[in-house]
Amino acid sequence: MSRIPFLAICCITLFVVIAEKLCGTDTYFLAAVGVIFVVIGVTYNLLGGLRTISGILFAGFALRTIVASQFLKVFFREPADLNLEAAHLTITVYLIFYCSLAFSSALFGRLKLPLPQPIEAHTQSQARIIYVVSLVAGTLGTFFFLAAGFVPQGEVAVPTMAHSIGLVLSNLLYVALVLAIDQRIRQSGGAHSAGWAVLFPAAVICAACLLSTQRGLVLGVVVLYALVCYFRGYRFRKRHLLSGIAFALFFLFVYSPFELYSRSLVGNMYFADRVTKTVQIMEQHPNLTSITSTVENEGGWGGGRTGYLSGTKSNALQRPTLIWEDSTLISACASGFRYGWTSIRMDILYNVPRIINPNKPEDDASPYVGRVAGLNPDEIPDSKIAFGTISDAFAGFGIPGVVVLGFLVFPAFFAVYRSVFDLKTVWGTVALAIALPAFGELRTGQILIMAVFQPIYLIGLSWMLNAVAQIFPTRGEAALPPLPATAHTTSLP
Repeated sequence: MSRIPFLAICCITLFVVIAEKLCGTDTYFLAAVGVIFVVIGVTYNLLGGLRTISGILFAGFALRTIVASQFLKVFFREPADLNLEAAHLTITVYLIFYCSLAFSSALFGRLKLPLPQPIEAHTQSQARIIYVVSLVAGTLGTFFFLAAGFVPQGEVAVPTMAHSIGLVLSNLLYVALVLAIDQRIRQSGGAHSAGWAVLFPAAVICAACLLSTQRGLVLGVVVLYALVCYFRGYRFRKRHLLSGIAFALFFLFVYSPFELYSRSLVGNMYFADRVTKTVQIMEQHPNLTSITSTVENEGGWGGGRTGYLSGTKSNALQRPTLIWEDSTLISACASGFRYGWTSIRMDILYNVPRIINPNKPEDDASPYVGRVAGLNPDEIPDSKIAFGTISDAFAGFGIPGVVVLGFLVFPAFFAVYRSVFDLKTVWGTVALAIALPAFGELRTGQILIMAVFQPIYLIGLSWMLNAVAQIFPTRGEAALPPLPATAHTTSLP
């Protein structure tokens, strides 16, 4: 949906407010949630909705931080302020951020900058060459990255050239996947969207997810497929809707518990041992009931905390409730403590290439922020817990930091991405695939890094692949078939 009618925004907000009131939610918290929901709907429309990369990223951010959690609270019939630390302060900080972003979006929501853009394939021959190179290089890069990155707990992964190369090349799998879907839709005139060329990169990504126990990447592949099809005018049918529902149930009740179950068994192994152990677990066909029971018994966080939702121990349902983690960090800093630029500095130094800074830190700001919030257990002081950008800005600079984040940082990020990437192109969709899965969980420093580094990185990859495509001689330089006439525009009115 590219635009939500204001009447629909008001109806959805009214439903949430009434339902949460019936669940016993505090009046002030309830009123703030109502205002936030209206502001989110207006901001979504100002940013262009599903027509622009900024609209989609904002929608994912809003869902992750507050929207999904409030609907889940209603579903489980729990007060929305239950299990939140400093609930009034937390929802006030959220309200200030979203109002600042809405005001800035009204002023700069359509701003585009004269920035360079990635080079796209213009002929079928170029597209085929780029697909093959991306598939092979992306597969090798993923293997190198995983092989060099997995070490037993307590040991530090020694940076190697293979690890750096793998980090750079692994995202080429998304290029191959998007390009395959794009070509299938073009060549079939919008009648088909999948084929063997789509299956190969998707299978490699899913296999990597299985080994690394990163559930979100599998979900990201499905979302990416849907978005590529949407922007290229592919008409979804009933079987696609049914397949989506079936996948959601499979992910929630089977895949997610299995990944959490296997994570505890393979997390302390090198890459080769992890592969062997994963295969063994799959061959043993563990009972789903025992998997779910094990995951629930081992779930939760330190200090007796069990998460935002009291009515379920499902990690997959607890995950889209970032407001809970944010509340712990905001509460820890409610007395006036601020860590200033520490988090931003740590994240920037961690992401500086080792060739530039050989003495770069071995970790980013996540363990530090977790210790400030009091969520990192004593037995695992360096574990990484996701915190949102809003709470990180508050912990660093208080309310002024939250205002600057909403009024300047996010609009600048959106303006850069909106100027560089077009969602009807391959590289625009790849940029979305890389940014969307973690966007709600990025700290302020990571947002700044992604705003600068990611466009440069993707533009460089596009130029490199285009140069490679020019090396190979081709015959019959046929232009790419046009997209279906129903392809959705990404330009703002």
